[in-house]
Parts: sequence; C-alpha cells; structure tokens
Amino acid sequence: FLTPVREAPLRRRAPDLALPADVEAGLVDLSDPLALLALLEIDKGVPPAVGFTGGSRHAETRLQAFLPRLRSYGTGKANNPSVQDNSFLSPYLHFGHISPVELSLRIWAAGQGAQEGGGAAAPAFTVPSAAGAVASGAAAFLEELIVRRELARNFCNFCEEYDKFGCLPGWAQATLMQHMDDKRTHHYSFEQLQRGETHDPCWNAAQWEMVATGHMHNYMRMYWCKQLITWVQDPRVAFEWAVRLNNKFSLDGRDENGYMGIAWCFGHHDRPFPDRPIFGTVRPMTRSGLESKFDMARYQRLFQRKCR
Repeated sequence: FLTPVREAPLRRRAPDLALPADVEAGLVDLSDPLALLALLEIDKGVPPAVGFTGGSRHAETRLQAFLPRLRSYGTGKANNPSVQDNSFLSPYLHFGHISPVELSLRIWAAGQGAQEGGGAAAPAFTVPSAAGAVASGAAAFLEELIVRRELARNFCNFCEEYDKFGCLPGWAQATLMQHMDDKRTHHYSFEQLQRGETHDPCWNAAQWEMVATGHMHNYMRMYWCKQLITWVQDPRVAFEWAVRLNNKFSLDGRDENGYMGIAWCFGHHDRPFPDRPIFGTVRPMTRSGLESKFDMARYQRLFQRKCR
C-alpha cells in the first residue's frame, strides 16, 4: 500500500478540450462560479463553505500546516473541539485533491523523522518506529487514514443498506426499537435541527460549524449524531435525518467515513453498554460528559462569532 504513485504523463491539456456550445457562444461566463451555480438546480439553502478552497495546492497547504502539529495528535489534543487541532484534510481526500497514498507516505516519513521528500517508502505498512510524540501522532493518524478508512470502505461495499437503519447489528436495532417509546424531554423537527435551534448550545454550535464551514469537528460529530437519538422518537428516522444533514451540509458528506461514523453512533462496530433509557445498550454520550472534558463555552463562542 505505501508505495509511491508514479506520475503519469499528461495525455491532453484542458484548454485543448472542446467546450459546450453555450460557453463558446459566450452565453455562460466561466469566470463567475457563483453565477454558474445560480443556473443549476441545486439546493440554494446550502451556503458556500467558509474557510475551505478546493484544489491540490490548498490540500498541500493544509498538510504543511498539519505536519508540525503531529506532536500533539497522539496525545488526544485533536479530540478537543475547542482547540480545532485536526488536519482538515477530509474534504480534500473525499474529492481526490490529495491521494491517501501520498498523505500516508508524508505522515509516515514525518513519524520516522525523515526529512521532507527524503527516505524511502516502507515495503509494507508499519507503525512508525521513531520514539517520541511525533511518531505517536503519526501512528494515530495513519491508523485513522488507513485502518478506519478501509473498514469504512469495506462496510459500504459489502453492506447494501450502509445508509439505512437496517445496516446496524441485530442487537443495536433491537435495543433502540425496544426503547423507541421512552419519553423524550425534547422534540425537534428536521427544519429546527438544520437551523441549529435546539436547547443544547453545544449541539447548536456543532450544527452551525457544519452549515457555515462544511466541516464539523470529529469528536462533535459523535455527540451531534447521538443526540438525534434522544430528540427523535423513532430511531429509524433519527438515522435517516443524520444521513440527510451530513450529506447536505458536510463537504465530506456522501463519503464512506461519514456513513460508517453515523452507523457507529447507532451501535455498529461497537459493543453493548449497560442498559439505560432511550439509548438502550447503545453507547451514550451526554452534554455533561462533554462539558466535563472540554472548554465547550470556548467552542460555542468560536462558532457563534464565525458562523452566525
């Protein structure tokens, strides 16, 4: 897997390709992307993502900014939503603006202590052997990029209902359905949820982050998704709404990792926990637990300022 991809020769330059007749006639201005988007039959309720620009050069910029932060990646700092210390490379991987092979090699080299561009690729995947925090961070990142990503791709490839409640293991489906009639303290419509209008400021901030930036912090994705179980009476509908919201607003929506992440929140690739109301034996996440670990007031201020 960790073998450099050879650069293929360019067969045809883009300017040599024939353009559609309406472009040739000057009826469409390719220099104005927003005007072009206005001509398309797409959901105009989804705003342009703030803070992300597509393309391989911007992916490289993100990677260069992330490499010095590998030292803290293995410490769990990346789990802290108030710090925003993630790589932010998921959208670029999703759209093919950076190769997972290239990214793996660069992270692997950093973990080995090799100079940028130096050092040969490993003949097979190995956890970085260099001692220290950088190696630990590289190992943690590669586990996500290779192991978890491949598990997600296999899940979507072999499970026809990967985006539906029916993809869940039998125990998870059974326990959630058994607790479907449990009393919910709060109920919200799909429209209220997509606007981030709930009683929970932590959840609202996560939703605002996704709507405005096209990105949601990884740890908040778990909390965000699990709260839908507590606010939507039917867990099958909660699953459907999680998929719809993620696909609608996330730049890396409609991706294997997204579908697998939602399924995990409902019990897939996880184990049963002690039974409790609403969640049954599915792993719970609570606002009090979130606030005891992280500075959630800072996270809320960050996205109230940037996204509202």
